[in-house]
Amino acid sequence: MSRRYYFVLLFVAALACLTGCDKFGAAVKPAENNADQAANAPMVKVETSAGDFIITLQPDKAPNTVAQFIENVKNGVYDNSIVHNVIQNYEILIGGVKPTTGNPESYDIPNEAKPDNSNKKWTVAMLHAPDKTVSDSVQFFINMKDNAELDAQQGGELSPETCGYCVFGIVTDGFNALDAINQTTTTVKDEFEFAPEPDIVITKISVL
Repeated sequence: MSRRYYFVLLFVAALACLTGCDKFGAAVKPAENNADQAANAPMVKVETSAGDFIITLQPDKAPNTVAQFIENVKNGVYDNSIVHNVIQNYEILIGGVKPTTGNPESYDIPNEAKPDNSNKKWTVAMLHAPDKTVSDSVQFFINMKDNAELDAQQGGELSPETCGYCVFGIVTDGFNALDAINQTTTTVKDEFEFAPEPDIVITKISVL
């Protein structure tokens, strides 16, 4: 399925939220948004042309999703790829899209989204297609504000509209880099409607 369709669902949710969300304020660090962090949790370093940041993974909340993500990282799926969509003050989308080889192969994996694991600011979640309740194996996004409308609803796992997006990690360092990416100018580029201009390159993601 085209990545445009994955993106449209999130964009519609963003538009629906514009009139009801709080104004965007100063960066809220993870400790302030009640994100649980297990001791000795695995971490990855994301190196980009706009600066580096650290994601602390949450295998206690989404073990299969974390395992898939770590496998992607070790296989270099995201290395030398681009940030392919940025909705300012909403989310940053990353999917291993490379200028030379295009989109990586992906498949469905179980969606481990839970109502009590919220898409709060700085959390990292797997994308899913608007017509599916399962997660994509590669594409993920970083929430740049609290996005409760993306959370799983109680008993809603059988519907694409209510199954939610699985949070599997949270940014714990490098907030300035993400703020810079968030403020970048965007344009329509191929199938991507909010592509950064110029490209923001993810040179490497590595397990720490």
